[in-house]
Amino acid sequence: FVIGRYSQLSIVFLFPIGWLLTALFLTLFETPIKKGLSIALCVAVLTISIKEITPFLSKDSYAHYLEQIADYVEPSDKVLGNLNMDFYFDNHSLIDYRNLPFVMEEDETLTSYIEKHEFEYIFYTDELTYYYEHRPYYNTIYGNIMFAEDLLLYCLEECEYVGSFSNAYYAPRILELIGNEEYSHVYIYRTEYANTQP
Repeated sequence: FVIGRYSQLSIVFLFPIGWLLTALFLTLFETPIKKGLSIALCVAVLTISIKEITPFLSKDSYAHYLEQIADYVEPSDKVLGNLNMDFYFDNHSLIDYRNLPFVMEEDETLTSYIEKHEFEYIFYTDELTYYYEHRPYYNTIYGNIMFAEDLLLYCLEECEYVGSFSNAYYAPRILELIGNEEYSHVYIYRTEYANTQP
C-alpha cells in the first residue's frame, strides 16, 4: 500500500475488499451452503473481534498510560522517550528513540546528543532491552538498536532514577509483547538538565 504496510488506513481499505471478495466467493455455492458459510464467517469474525478487543478495555487504556506519564513529568519537560507518549507532551518536548540510530551513524555520541538537546528526562522501556537482545530482527522499528545498551548505561550511570510504572498494553509497541507483564515497565530517569531550563 502507498499509505504504509501496517498503518490503520491500510486496514480500513483492506477489510472492505476482503468482505467483497468473500461475498463474491459465497455466490459460487448453492443457497444452503452459502447461508451456512455466511453464518460461520460472521460467528468467526465476531469471536475473533471480541477476543482481540477485550484486552484493550482494561484499566490499561491509553488515557491511563498518559496519566502514568503525568505522575512523573510535566507536558513542557524535554523528554527522550517512546513516540506513543507524544499526545501527553507539548510540541517539541518529546524526541523519540527513532533518531538515535541516525545520530550514531553521523559520528555523534549518545552523550553529545543528550547534551545538545538538553533532555530533562529519559523514559527507558523494557521493550528496548528486548529489541537489543533480539537484534537485528527488530531493526525495522528503530533502525540499528545498538543504542539501547548505551542509553541504559547512560541512564544508570549519569542520571537519577525517578521511578517506574507498568502498562502492559502501551509500554511495548510490538504485537508479541503487548499484554506481556514482563515487558510492561517504563523507567524514568532525571538528567542533569532537569529544572535548569527557563
